[in-house]
Amino acid sequence: MPRQCPGEPTSRRGWPLKWRVIIAFMSIVYSTSEAKAKFSEVLSLVRSGKTIQVAYHGEPVAEIRPIEERKLSNDERLEKLRIRGVYLPAKSPLFPFKAVIHRPGALQRFLDDRNP
Repeated sequence: MPRQCPGEPTSRRGWPLKWRVIIAFMSIVYSTSEAKAKFSEVLSLVRSGKTIQVAYHGEPVAEIRPIEERKLSNDERLEKLRIRGVYLPAKSPLFPFKAVIHRPGALQRFLDDRNP
């Protein structure tokens, strides 16, 4: 059994909890082995907005944090959709739209059919 200081918290098996979960500088620190064993818990904490540090032999070596997405402009959104193939821009944006068939009273007929 490893040495421990009096009053130091221990696990159920009597091992000292040196790097169990330590809150330091607004982040939570896990040892590498514990981060590996509890990866789904770590991801759950990250998804809730917390920053996680991973320590190797007591020295922080990595940081896992949520991705901060910036607000995109409408042009940037359209460009992303165009790249994904979801949106195809018009060949001539100044091309005037013309009705295919002009039927006088179409709106009134539609409203009459909708509200009997």
